[in-house]
Amino acid sequence: MDLPLLPARMFAAGEEPSGERVNSYHKAKTINHILAALEEDEKEYLRRSPFGKLIATAERPALSGTFGHFCITRLLKVTKRHEIWVLFAGRPIRISLREFAIVTGLPCGKLPKKSKNKKRNPVREKPYWPDLFGNLKACSVDLATKMLKKKTIVDKTARLKYACLAITGAVLCPTNHRSKIILEHAELIRDFDEFLAYPWARVGFELLISSIKTKDEVALAQSTVAVKGFFHAIQLIMVEAVPSLTEVVQLNDSSSSSESEGEEEDLDMDVRSEPQEISGNASDSATLNGCEKANAKQSSTQDNPKLGLSPSHARELDEESQASVFSIIPIPDGLSLEGVDFSWSDDEDDPSVDNMVRLIEEGFQFQKDMFKGGLTQSELEKIRIERKEIAKKKDKKKAVVNASKTANDRGVMSSPVTIAEHVTACLEKDISALANKVEEIGNRVNGLRQDFSGLSEAIRSTLDAKLQAMSEKMISSIMSFLDKPLSDVAHGQGGPTTAISNSFQGLPDDQGRADTNAPARRQTTEDAAIGAAINMVNNLDVSPHTHSSLNVCAGRPFLTPFAAPFANSEIFPRSTDVVMNEHSPQNEDDSGDEAIGDEIPDESTLAGAVRSRRRSKRARTEPQGYKSYQVDPKWINCTISPHIFSCPPEKVCPFLQKFDRLEELLKSPRVIVLGNGSSINNKELLEVVSRTKHMSSKMMDALLFYARAVFSRQFKDEAYSGTEFLETTFANQLMKQFSRFSKLAHKDKHRFVFGDTVMVFLEPVTTESPGPEHIYCAYNLDKEHWLGIYIDIVGGSIHVLDCNTSHRSDSFVKKALMPIAQMLPYLVKQVLSNKHCIDGKCFIVHRSKGIPTNPNISDSGVTAALLIMAHAIGGFDRCKNINPVNLDSESKILAVRMFEEFDSPL
Repeated sequence: MDLPLLPARMFAAGEEPSGERVNSYHKAKTINHILAALEEDEKEYLRRSPFGKLIATAERPALSGTFGHFCITRLLKVTKRHEIWVLFAGRPIRISLREFAIVTGLPCGKLPKKSKNKKRNPVREKPYWPDLFGNLKACSVDLATKMLKKKTIVDKTARLKYACLAITGAVLCPTNHRSKIILEHAELIRDFDEFLAYPWARVGFELLISSIKTKDEVALAQSTVAVKGFFHAIQLIMVEAVPSLTEVVQLNDSSSSSESEGEEEDLDMDVRSEPQEISGNASDSATLNGCEKANAKQSSTQDNPKLGLSPSHARELDEESQASVFSIIPIPDGLSLEGVDFSWSDDEDDPSVDNMVRLIEEGFQFQKDMFKGGLTQSELEKIRIERKEIAKKKDKKKAVVNASKTANDRGVMSSPVTIAEHVTACLEKDISALANKVEEIGNRVNGLRQDFSGLSEAIRSTLDAKLQAMSEKMISSIMSFLDKPLSDVAHGQGGPTTAISNSFQGLPDDQGRADTNAPARRQTTEDAAIGAAINMVNNLDVSPHTHSSLNVCAGRPFLTPFAAPFANSEIFPRSTDVVMNEHSPQNEDDSGDEAIGDEIPDESTLAGAVRSRRRSKRARTEPQGYKSYQVDPKWINCTISPHIFSCPPEKVCPFLQKFDRLEELLKSPRVIVLGNGSSINNKELLEVVSRTKHMSSKMMDALLFYARAVFSRQFKDEAYSGTEFLETTFANQLMKQFSRFSKLAHKDKHRFVFGDTVMVFLEPVTTESPGPEHIYCAYNLDKEHWLGIYIDIVGGSIHVLDCNTSHRSDSFVKKALMPIAQMLPYLVKQVLSNKHCIDGKCFIVHRSKGIPTNPNISDSGVTAALLIMAHAIGGFDRCKNINPVNLDSESKILAVRMFEEFDSPL
């Protein structure tokens, strides 16, 4: 089925920016201030006027800046200049002049044309501003309101004009936080009845929509977006379109989250001239100054908390897509809009909007997936980077132009040629210094090349000796198997194969007779096996290419290609790809003993090994010392056996069957005692798999303790002795001490003594054991999102393993972890035997990119634990395998392994 023609999204589904709020210059509490300054009859007159419904909006739910940002990030791309569409719960909602007029009740007819006489003779009429405000060049709304409150203006008509101008300036058409009376509006109010009949809805809506339309995706994605005009109207339209938004409300401290900005005004700046009389009933400017000083403190103390919309409830309704939505809000009872022209002379046609309106009138059921397109977060970031580069280039061009202009003014340079010569002369010294540095680096490279040539010769001689020793040991083992010493082979007649064949002559057959053909028959089999092995060793290629194939990883040699024919025999007890003792470290001198096992094979095994040169089917093992040595990332990413916290792909099904038995077992109450003295119950363990709520700190500590137990048992060598898995208490206790730490001067911070609640995590068991070098822990961000933390003590960095980078920005995460980054250098310095850290050098906080995104908040706990375990085994490349697709199976495997680790095998 073909989808209908619909507008595209501004931002891709699920990629909408999660900003903080809309910074609206309109303040609903200004309406209350204006009404509080009027008499009862004046209030009643305004309520009956066209401004009555606009005044009544102050009693509606307060404007939520967070909900406003939620709306503007869900806009659809339409070409109509005076119309926007918001996508909510999978349904489009129109916001046009019609909807604006419905919620404000203001006139919305066509704007009157300017009189030709006024165009030709603009100074024929005397300006009306001096009649209202005297010689004041500007009058703020706050000043006008205080004049009304103090009854500086006593004429009823003048007072009503002051109130209406304050409403249009601060409520309907605000352009900044310091709202002022607009000069054009003051000229319109000369005829009060004409002023009230003016199409104010069209004026206010045009200012509001143009402020939104001029912003592109990058501007709308900012954490705070400033919008001119009566932005509260958009929330009122959304409430009319989605009535269930008002089912849940919350208490706001102010009428808008953005109203706290721009509150403090220096009203003395409003008076530009000396105190003079104001025509009408305003006494003098001295009185005005007295009014503003007497009421300076009252504007901030008259606000009362109001009820506002709940942004979290709005997000739930949008995600569930089950709310009742009016795409085009109906006209309320008592309001007639017949014959009203809502068109615009400069509007453009949009076929997708026309088609959408037709579908709405036909009762079409829209779905979220019908609206395609939109920018993703990565595309948005790319656009930002490109714009920054363009801005830098423009700044450079401006600097060059300004420099040339300055030089031309001074008469120094007058042509592009002289400019180029001047730039060349300025850069000549820098270029010469750079050339000297390049030459010096070239000399160093030549020296290193000579050193490496000598090193290659030394390695070649060492490898030759090792290979010779291994060859002798292999020959010795073969000859021992045939009960023939190596000396007999060397001095026997006819070579080693003749000596071996002679050792089998004269053996009796089954009837006790000497079979003269038996040696010949056996010679064929034995010579084939022994001769092939000896010739392979004697003819072993010891060229540099062969030496390069003898890879070394973590101080343990891999077997060279000569061992490939014996891959399936028991001569090599381990895989032919890597020989490594998993339980105790091996010295380089023992590499030959490692390659040749203690167990002697029989004849058929040896012969079969020579005939069948196939690779072993045993699972290849991963290099264990990647943290201490430079390892090719391809080795970590290759398809080898999974890490110790997971299972091979062929064993996934058995583990899932084990989980079925575990789930049946944990239906009854059960306590699982951990090795550190704590315990978890059956419900907490099953929560790892179900993930219906945010993971508790207790369960996260249990997962980290399990990782520590398995890791320390699997890797007992010194290369991993510096790796620690710490409970969440470590980060929490360290954060608590930052308030005292931050008060110290930089020169005194090295004297700061961390409490035992922190030092107990890092102090080594003995004075001889080194301090920690790699630390893994978890951090609960905002008490609703878990982060995996890897602290590289040697590198002085903190790596954040985050499965949902869109939850919070990089700057927010860096700011949250900055106390830990600042204290870690001093904390590590106090740890016994640790000399890696430099005093005062703050750790670098870096959030790793490329981890698969999982936006589900309840999954962050298990995902963070799995990321920590994967990173401890295979670095960041292992973390790329933890994604929402396999999270269900991975969590089940984790639950089974954790139960078997601390309770009993299934």
